[in-house]
Amino acid sequence: MNNNSYFLNDLKDTKQLATIIANIAQPNLILLLNGTLGSGKTQLTKLISEILGVSDVITSPTFIIWNQYTTKHKWNLIHMDAYRLNNVTQLDEYYEIMANNFMIIEWPDKLPINWQHHMHIEINFTITSATKRMITVNTNLLTNKDKKQLEYDLNCLFTIKNSTML
Repeated sequence: MNNNSYFLNDLKDTKQLATIIANIAQPNLILLLNGTLGSGKTQLTKLISEILGVSDVITSPTFIIWNQYTTKHKWNLIHMDAYRLNNVTQLDEYYEIMANNFMIIEWPDKLPINWQHHMHIEINFTITSATKRMITVNTNLLTNKDKKQLEYDLNCLFTIKNSTML
């Protein structure tokens, strides 16, 4: 699944996207979120966290870099905000927290990591209006089952909706 684009017209669409992502969330999967400030990265993270059973209040960990949350599963959610990272020389700590957890990373381009070596879903947010976003979704190293399920769910939900906008 490469460079498939969809439109999020409102918060309801974002909640549906969160449900789709939460349904395939698993240990060692990384969700990479790119986009300008205010494009919806943290909002999506909050919604996914809620679906995963996180009871803590989710905020962007811009200054502390990452937070770990207990989910209803046997694995944790790690939420990282790499916005303030300019030069990371010791990545061992980050690799340790990635292992056996589901991880969401905002601003992944700030980390000197080749994401092609990691199982991930990448979502790029583009602001199209005050309430609407276009997202582009890419995946890497997902199982065929998860990849097909993700593509099917996104196409069912958003292609039908977006075709009525044309």
